[in-house]
Parts: sequence; C-alpha cells; structure tokens
Amino acid sequence: MSGRALGLIETRGLIGAIVATDAAAKGAAVVVTSVELTDAAFLTLKIEGDLGAVQAAVETGAEAAEKVGDLISRSMSSPVRIKDWDRLCHRSGMFRCIIPTTTVLR
Repeated sequence: MSGRALGLIETRGLIGAIVATDAAAKGAAVVVTSVELTDAAFLTLKIEGDLGAVQAAVETGAEAAEKVGDLISRSMSSPVRIKDWDRLCHRSGMFRCIIPTTTVLR
C-alpha cells in the first residue's frame, strides 16, 4: 500500500461535484471511489491512487470547482490504509454515500 494516497474535494452543490469529478478523473490515473453527501448541499469526492496522481487530480478537480464557484475545501492524506479509512468513515456516520462506486485498491 506504499505510495497510495487519499484525496478529498468538498463542493457546494451537485454542479461543483460533477465538474470536479470530471476534471479529477480526466486529469490523472486515479479512481474516484465515491461522492458523498456530508451536509446540506455539501458533497465530498474521495479520490484514491498513487501519490503523484492524486495530488494532480485534487488540484485539477479543485480548480475546476473553483471556476464555477462551488469549491469549499481540498485535502490529501498519504499513505493511507484504505480499509481503515472506510471503516472509520462508515462506522462514525460521517458520510452518507449518494453515488456508490467500487474501488480497485482493495
């Protein structure tokens, strides 16, 4: 799992999330594992992959969301143990997944 990273982009509204997801997925070889509703009209994109690719995808996606005025925040964590991250998020009830996807990292 060395070299794997988790990137997060938080947007306000669905338009920002769609624009950020599109740009992040096209900008680097990463997997957008989910788009999750975190608060009223706030959505968080989870992006996983190699460290350099995730950095590029987060920057590209955040810039795209910022252009439409919907960027709230961006962050990165590396290296991350994906199974532990999923366990933490879903047990604590922090996120409610609205676009379920499968990850290829497990």
